[in-house]
Amino acid sequence: MSATVFGMPGCDTVKKGTDWLEAQGETFERIDFPKVDGLENRLKAWIEKAGLTSVLNTRAIVFKKLEAVEQARLKEDAAAAATAVAENPYLIKRPLLVTDTTVVPGFNAVTWEAALK
Repeated sequence: MSATVFGMPGCDTVKKGTDWLEAQGETFERIDFPKVDGLENRLKAWIEKAGLTSVLNTRAIVFKKLEAVEQARLKEDAAAAATAVAENPYLIKRPLLVTDTTVVPGFNAVTWEAALK
């Protein structure tokens, strides 16, 4: 099974996830969100698979600085959220583990282990 970890440079949680994958002996590709071609279209697919509220990082400082109306809109409108996240990847939960069959936002060893089976 192929696995790709998407994240942001310098993110501690992305490092925890990739360190865990290495410790498990898993082969994976690591890609930073700013380097992803067609990020908005990929986001739409990831949101469809994992769910908007799973992918959107509502705990991000960038999200918290948005007006309440905009926060509410992004939580309800997947297309608007995909556009906003493509413009500012700090709005996505990271790391994002993508396999042939699943999309897992955030790092959790138990969840990642299940996704890699």
